[in-house]
Amino acid sequence: LLQAPLKLEDCALQLSASGNYLDIELSLAEQRDDLEGFFEDISNGRKPTLILRTQLSVRVHSILEKLYNSSGPELRRSLFSLKQLFQEDKDLVPEFVNSEGLTCLIKVGAEADQNYQNYILRALSQIMLFVDGMIGVINHN
Repeated sequence: LLQAPLKLEDCALQLSASGNYLDIELSLAEQRDDLEGFFEDISNGRKPTLILRTQLSVRVHSILEKLYNSSGPELRRSLFSLKQLFQEDKDLVPEFVNSEGLTCLIKVGAEADQNYQNYILRALSQIMLFVDGMIGVINHN
């Protein structure tokens, strides 16, 4: 779905424990605050990892392109995997929404049969869980 491998400028480094992303254009010394927990884990004998990922905007663009340009079984597989992608990477949800992902789901759903619409509803349920959680955090403050 994401069509790896990609160019370096389309990649990002993510800290596994915190989920924070590092800025590839800055040195590690300039991002010492973000790396503090990472170095603490190392000094405590744990083995934290840096994950080389595709930047969120590139991933979302790739997903939207796939949804708009797919049909039949390929579209079904893409819609089916969308819920899993949202579950595995919570950062993907707001980027998807901000990149007109909801509009894409509406357009795809309008042209799809009931089975495809069920997959769209599964993906929307993950978006709603994220939104409900954010509203809870906002109301708590």
